[in-house]
Amino acid sequence: MNSQINITLWNIQTTNVVTALEDFIEDWKVSKNSDLEEYLRSYPGYFKSDEDTREAIRLVLGYAKELMDGQRDTVGFYENKIWRTEDGESVRMTHFHERTISTLMQKIVVER
Repeated sequence: MNSQINITLWNIQTTNVVTALEDFIEDWKVSKNSDLEEYLRSYPGYFKSDEDTREAIRLVLGYAKELMDGQRDTVGFYENKIWRTEDGESVRMTHFHERTISTLMQKIVVER
């Protein structure tokens, strides 16, 4: 029996996700505070985004937080990262944005 997973391109405002990650990393570098909930409460771009983009921001920044807190030693992806949404969908971003996010997350590993 073959089990196939349907992976779709995530319909999100990807630039907003990348900008949030950049800002979260810069904030963390200065404060060494990786409290994601606190960050999201104070980040206006989060509230200006649609629901799918907010979910993407939470997932991507949650992954970054794990790197900041030492729960992950490496980024573990460069392209083809599959994300699982709250609804159980398997989604991915464009390769360009995946590479950008991976490169940004590498900075966390170096700074830690």
